[in-house]
Amino acid sequence: MATLVIAETREIVEYGQPEEPAEPISLVVFDDRLTSGSAAYTSADFNVLLATYSRLRLQALVDQVSGTSPTLTVQVEHAADDRNFVSLNTTAEINAAGLTVGGVTNIVSTGVLGARAMHGTTRLRVQLGGTAPQAYVKLWVTARPGV
Repeated sequence: MATLVIAETREIVEYGQPEEPAEPISLVVFDDRLTSGSAAYTSADFNVLLATYSRLRLQALVDQVSGTSPTLTVQVEHAADDRNFVSLNTTAEINAAGLTVGGVTNIVSTGVLGARAMHGTTRLRVQLGGTAPQAYVKLWVTARPGV
């Protein structure tokens, strides 16, 4: 990041890629009940923070599950303008993972996103599949600095 001071207005503007944090963090980015197959998203409060780290790993804890053949999909999306998001990878990081009706399912993403290939903002799309799916989803992200 660089800081620019506008002489006329004395306005301070920061631009460029933020410095990557030195320490890993784990945080809950989604904690809600989903009642349909419609997509839900992590709060915009996390968009810049998630894009700041080089490597992300996801873990979902899903309970109070009902429906026929329910599944969970979590897809990382990114955008340069914080409005027009696209999927980071072709296949979702948690891709249609089967859920246990009446039980608890613990899912960890199969890979670690890396190499800071993301635009300036990142969000997660959380979606249930199946027939009449309902579930309570709690989603953690562990974010780590580069290698």
